Amino acid sequence: AARAKAAIRALCSHTSSLTHLLAPLDDAQLAIALRNCCYDDEPVERALFDGVVSSLGGSPQHVVLYVDALLRRGIARPSAFIRWLFDGASAQYGASSLASSFAPLELLEVGIERALDAVAAA
Repeated sequence: AARAKAAIRALCSHTSSLTHLLAPLDDAQLAIALRNCCYDDEPVERALFDGVVSSLGGSPQHVVLYVDALLRRGIARPSAFIRWLFDGASAQYGASSLASSFAPLELLEVGIERALDAVAAA
């Protein structure tokens, strides 16, 4: 789990724009490696979400877009994200700019849309 969090922090650092932030996720080999590391391992998926928020929490819009990108690419499961969002794991960010800058419903919407995409594809 710590390795996933560190990997996401490394990916999220040194980015000058949203395009640069999302570009590494378009590398098929990297996406497969992240999926193999994280998918269906809830503690690792939770560390992944923690890493995204701790790295990008200053830009709530980037958090939403990056989580959406992770879920779209199958790197993490929408169900794990929704549990993380509701079970208090995300509460540590409650007093941050993340929680105050946009409605948490935007994150929930991303999770539900990706879950519906997965059901439709099955």
